[in-house]
Formats: sequence, structure tokens, C-alpha cells
Amino acid sequence: MLKNKIDAIVALIVLASLPTISSAQGTGLTRKEVLKNPLMSASVSVITANSIGFLDSTDLTNAQLPWWMPAIIAPQHLPMYKINPGLAKKYSIAEGVFLGAHYATRDNYMLAKTTINLYMMTAWYSSYNMYKINRNNAAPGVYKDEWKGYSVKELAVAPIQFKKLIRPMFLLPVGLIAWSQFRQISDSETSIFETKKAYIDGKEYSVGAGLALMTTNNIIHYLATGIGEEVLYRGFIYEELRTTFGSRRAKFYDFFIFPSIHIPMDLAAGRKSDEIGGRFVERGIATLLFDYAYDRGGLPLAVSLHTWFNFINFTTNWMRDGGVPDINAIEENGGSASISAPLIMISYTWQF
Repeated sequence: MLKNKIDAIVALIVLASLPTISSAQGTGLTRKEVLKNPLMSASVSVITANSIGFLDSTDLTNAQLPWWMPAIIAPQHLPMYKINPGLAKKYSIAEGVFLGAHYATRDNYMLAKTTINLYMMTAWYSSYNMYKINRNNAAPGVYKDEWKGYSVKELAVAPIQFKKLIRPMFLLPVGLIAWSQFRQISDSETSIFETKKAYIDGKEYSVGAGLALMTTNNIIHYLATGIGEEVLYRGFIYEELRTTFGSRRAKFYDFFIFPSIHIPMDLAAGRKSDEIGGRFVERGIATLLFDYAYDRGGLPLAVSLHTWFNFINFTTNWMRDGGVPDINAIEENGGSASISAPLIMISYTWQF
């Protein structure tokens, strides 16, 4: 208990001590100037993802994060102070609120996991926001293609817009995963519909109450994940690759970039080579799918696809296995007995 309080205090001090640097950038930026601050920010994500498995043996799957992980993520929006100090302060406040909520709910696995996810995704969106501001201030001719940046509000409503949901690019993959998942539920002896009980973090609920609680939590959690990961990986990284190399080569590079980032974590977790290879291909395929969605419908379609993929997958996993008390590990990894994937990878551990 004392360690948790110390971790929370240290992490919150880091947030509270972020400097206010008032030196907003002007217009007419070169491409190097456009990319400088967003790349500095985004690199923190890569460093965190690669270092977490090597530097600490903490059980990350139970949302028990070492204090240094939130501390590394905290400065991710610091470059924003050079671009828009007022907006940067809002990020500091938002991250402080989510991080404080995480430490306040650490005895509740589901809420602790969701609040730390909101904290991380806020930091990731800040990288995209810097890119959006800088790109809009680029000198004429630096970028030839028309481009639109999106707000959190625009992306948050995208997954419920009917015109997004009826597109074949959305319906086909989401329909396939929904069909596969609900088939598993119908065959499960541990489903909430079979046992007439619903367990969350070992606590028993009625089926109706459990569904309402889990659905509400997962909507928030995986909408944040869909927005945070898509703006960083599609809206920024893939967009720049596509602008530089064209869409075909950009997809080829992107197929390897995201999976490669996670190899050090797989190695640190002691996974076997065949499992690492399987995860690599799985993440690569998911990356290509989101790249194609981005090409055809921009960030709103990519966010919609990502959000519904995650929401359907993890909610139905719980519906399939949540009729028995021992559910803490089952929810996250598709039904196996224990979790080995760190939090930062959870959104990409789909079971097809």
C-alpha cells in the first residue's frame, strides 16, 4: 500500500513539474520543422514499449505499473509547450486526472486498466495533435496532397455514424469477427448465458448488471484505444510514410514497423520463436487492414474499425468465459488460463 502511494506521488510530481515554455512556432514550416516535435513525442511511445519488458519484472497484466512507466509517458506532450502552451497545459491537467484516477482505483482491476489506458492514449493523441498543428502551418508546397486533421470529438462519434458502419470495408471484417466470437459463446459452458451469472474481477453480478457494467467500461476503454493508437500510427506515422513513399511502399514498411516495435517485449517475456512469429504476422495483418481503412475513409474509418474490432473481441471473450469466478486472466487473452501480454500490447492480441 505504501509503495502504491509513493509511486502515485512520484508520477504526479512529474506531471505537476512540467515546464511551461512559451515559444510558439510560426507558419511556413519546412517538413523537418513539421516533424521535429511530433517525432520527439512519438519516440517516447517506442522507447516505453521497448523498455518495459527489460527494465521491470512488475506484473503489468494486473495494471500494477512501475512508477517509471507513467513517468516516461508524462513528458510525451512536452514539445506541445513550444507549439501551443495553453493546449499543452490542458494535456497536463487531463493526464494528471487520468493518472490520479488510475492510482485511486488500483484495487479494481477493470477500472485501473481503463484509467491507465486513458492516460496513455491522451499522451499519444498529443503527438498527433502536434503533427496536425504543424502540418497546417507548413509552407506552401511542402505537402502536395490535401489533408485533414481530426479532433477527438470527430473521431469519438465516428464509430456510431451509420455511413461508416455500412461500408464494405467495415462490415466484412467486423462481421466476420462478430460471427466467430458469437459462435464461441454458443459453444461455451462457462458463458454468462449458460451459467446465468456474470463475474467481473471475481465479483458476482446478475447477467444484466454485468453486461451493462462491462459494456460501458469497454466502450470507454476501446474507444480511447481506437483513437489513441490510430491517430499515432495511421494519422501520423503511416500518413508520413505514404506521403514520402506512396501507399504501396508505405504499407510494406508499416507491416514491419509496428510488429518490430513489440519484438523486444516478446523476447523479454520469454516467448518462443514460433509464438513471436505468429504475433508478428497477426500484428502485421491488423496493421495492413487499418492502413487500407485509412486510405479509403481516413482516420474516422480506421478508428471505427479498430474500436469495433477491440470492443467486440474483448466483450464477447468475457461473455464467453465470464460465467465462472476465475475470470481475471481470461478476459484479456482470448480464453487462456493466464495473461502474459503487457498492457500496451493488449489491444493487438486478437484471436481470429
